[in-house]
Amino acid sequence: MKLTPLQYKVTRENGTEPPFANDYRDNKHPGIYIDIHLSFPF
Repeated sequence: MKLTPLQYKVTRENGTEPPFANDYRDNKHPGIYIDIHLSFPF
């Protein structure tokens, strides 16, 4: 899977996302979420 420039910066270079820019910031749904870098569920 090819990462976007922001995904690469955050997952590989210890960068951060701009505040409140994430589509999932208010997500309260239970579920299995997968780490985009390692494909590991958490």
